[in-house]
Amino acid sequence: MAKEIELKLRLTPENTVPLAHWLDQHLTASGEKRLMNDYYDTPDLLLQRNRAAMRVRATGSGYEQTLKTRGRSVAGMHVRGEWNWPLATGELDISLLQDPEVAECLPSDSDLSTLEKVFGTHFRRRRWLAGEGTSRIEVVIDEGEVVAGGTTQPLCETELELLSGDPADLWQLVSQMQQQAPLWLSDISKAERGYHQAGKAGQWLPPQVDDSDWPAFLSSSLTVLQRAVESRLFDPAGGAADALWRAGYPLWCVLNGRPAECLARLLPALTDGVPDETLSAAQSLTELSRLLYEMCQSSQDSPADWQSLVREARSTLADMIECGNGFTTLIRE
Repeated sequence: MAKEIELKLRLTPENTVPLAHWLDQHLTASGEKRLMNDYYDTPDLLLQRNRAAMRVRATGSGYEQTLKTRGRSVAGMHVRGEWNWPLATGELDISLLQDPEVAECLPSDSDLSTLEKVFGTHFRRRRWLAGEGTSRIEVVIDEGEVVAGGTTQPLCETELELLSGDPADLWQLVSQMQQQAPLWLSDISKAERGYHQAGKAGQWLPPQVDDSDWPAFLSSSLTVLQRAVESRLFDPAGGAADALWRAGYPLWCVLNGRPAECLARLLPALTDGVPDETLSAAQSLTELSRLLYEMCQSSQDSPADWQSLVREARSTLADMIECGNGFTTLIRE
């Protein structure tokens, strides 16, 4: 089993042009290809319920079957298990799933004989390789669509995957890329978007936060904030501003220095919808994520009385939402 460590960011199609131009100038271009992916699950959505994804990919030069399993997100950086098997044809081979390592990641009573196609993601992938610090990093831009039930949804994102070296180097490279175009850190996988397009997505539930665990509070709060930002910017129905503030305001109340400054820029900018200064807002989210990642990896002590500050912040927000008062008066940069 390989471990996939990556950052995923969404962007608009028009912003792929300046980003690709910069990547061509500063990284080593490694070609492009058209990828056709079919995702499978059981009728009762066994894989989705266990936060796994199974796909068969046609690359133009062959076929590949991939299983990605339950992972974790630490302040925006995703780490998960991944298995890849070459295939002679584009047909799913369930015998490959009898691997003991794979079996450990799924319920013991799993019946995988009923796996069926649920949705597809089809896109053009452009690829670059970078040396950053002591690390080797793969950068891709994917542009295409999610297809399910005769309907489509645009897909446009960039990913940075650590091939070798230090995960911290991913943040250094993405900060340089962020100077070229607004890139929004994303917690939503292609598979999750596909299930949603197929009408088979369950309601996403925010992680349960143990307020006695400082790193867990930071990481899970950031996950909720990232999703609220993504919904606000990319969901046609539009995400509610109160979701942004429920996640971001308690963080702002317990943080100091640069992390608090990032939130003080980000939250007001997104309160009224898509901000005019999208680049600055996107950079603030990325910098906040990097800083919280570093805090989660360090042994630094939590602030005194942070739990009581979080409870007070949540209570204040609840009162403001009930009364319909404006959020932006809560913080000052």
